[in-house]
Amino acid sequence: MSMTSSLGANSTVFLSANVQSSPPAIRLNWENIAGVTRSAIKIARKLPGSSLFPTSGANVWAPAATANTWTDTSIQVGQLYEYQVTITHSAGTAYGHIASGIEVPARDMNGIVLLVVDSSLESAIASQLNTLENDLVGYGWIVKRKSVARNDSISSVQAQIKAEYDANPTLVRAAFIVGHAPVPSVNGLNPDGHGSVNHWSADSFYADLNGAWSVSGNSLNTQNIPSAVELQVGRITTAGMSAFPGSEAEQMINYLNRLHSYKTKAFNPQKKGLLIDGFGGYNFSANGYRVISTSLSAKNLIVAAPMANAAGRNCPAAPHPALSSQSYRWTYLTGGGGGDSMSGVACTDQMSGVNLQSPFNLAFGSYFGAWNGGNAFLRAPLLSGGLTISWAGTINYPLHHMAMGGTIGYSTQLAMNNKRSGMYLPLRASYTADGYDAYVGMLGDPTLVENILYPPGALVISRSGANARFSWTASSEPGIAGYHVYKISGNSITKIATTIASDLAWTSNLPYVVGEKYMVRAYKLETTSSGSYWNQSLGSLATAQ
Repeated sequence: MSMTSSLGANSTVFLSANVQSSPPAIRLNWENIAGVTRSAIKIARKLPGSSLFPTSGANVWAPAATANTWTDTSIQVGQLYEYQVTITHSAGTAYGHIASGIEVPARDMNGIVLLVVDSSLESAIASQLNTLENDLVGYGWIVKRKSVARNDSISSVQAQIKAEYDANPTLVRAAFIVGHAPVPSVNGLNPDGHGSVNHWSADSFYADLNGAWSVSGNSLNTQNIPSAVELQVGRITTAGMSAFPGSEAEQMINYLNRLHSYKTKAFNPQKKGLLIDGFGGYNFSANGYRVISTSLSAKNLIVAAPMANAAGRNCPAAPHPALSSQSYRWTYLTGGGGGDSMSGVACTDQMSGVNLQSPFNLAFGSYFGAWNGGNAFLRAPLLSGGLTISWAGTINYPLHHMAMGGTIGYSTQLAMNNKRSGMYLPLRASYTADGYDAYVGMLGDPTLVENILYPPGALVISRSGANARFSWTASSEPGIAGYHVYKISGNSITKIATTIASDLAWTSNLPYVVGEKYMVRAYKLETTSSGSYWNQSLGSLATAQ
């Protein structure tokens, strides 16, 4: 297929991959751009975690400029790889990144996530917080909860997070902020080119725990992240969103209930992506094209034109109909912003009527990064049905790991570090006014993964003599290979058994001990537009009574 030419599309290598295990091979595929003539293709490969893609040597290849596929046979089953494909063509240079592998193993434990909760909401959302904690454990996280007040200083909140990290730096990997815990803001930023704005929000302050930040009250004088960030950080706050019905606590409850529905696959959006590009004169939308291609394939991309604005408003008379017409896995929305509006798409005060069935969202418009204000447009999709959103346009977000089981928080951490590391090119879009990165962040649950399995039913722990016996009901997920049984103890989640799909019970040689915690997770081989990996469901938890 050929993709329609635009500045965003012309900057994108529309990548996907097919894999086979015997003999091991990863075939990269990329689409044509209509009306564009290629002159060179360059492919580089590296392992995740290594700093830069090589520029020459054994892991660099140059297929013919007319090629649309290339196959790598110098690989191993079970290893995750990253590829960078650069295409030079008559309209400029296009970049694409993809994570791929064959039967990449599941991770039994993700680490420790710090759940930082706004104390003013804690009582009202107690039931949802309990569910959230169980769901985090069910996805392989050990949870440590911190309660903070809105009037605490950002330095004191960071100090609490840092103390937990310093006590266990190899395991503390994420912080999920629930509520309006103190929001750091950056002085003097103008990444959207509209002059200095002194309240661009910067939760990156809670991600970079060892950097030399310059702090004045709850404001940052440091416009760039001072050192490599240690944590995956995300936040959900509904404060000041009066354009939506319900109190702040009720809005938060709605979000957390929807988050649980997604993790249990009760909310199961289609594998489709929506892109609305209201900045055709720039290549901001390459962010959306890239992630939709690697996660869903280019054939599942829906491109909708922005609508005409209503007289006197920076939005149409009604929200763009594509927002509610069907469900999506990803959306990318861009248009002229006004803080509480997006030209050609919607205003915040219209978004309460939108049923946005899209967990993962990217948006770009002027002033959106100052999301701490009331009725901020960047937060509107999270009250309309979305689960995550980032301001993505001038800076490029490396989101390709999500198609292979990575968390949205990990991708955000890489985006925060990319200016320093230079790992993923291009660092920025063609718009050059933005030279900053302190504002880079993500609203939503940083532990979210893209591909969800139906979980098994309730886990029952019983006695078999002196030992513990485990039984559960089957997951309804098609293609389940079996189940993993885990013991949860202290700061560890340890796999103690693997069963085949037809075995819904297992008797251990472990003694039955009252108070011991366990879970069972379904697993299957997940094949995506990027490769194959062993995926796991949310765990069904139980405690020996």
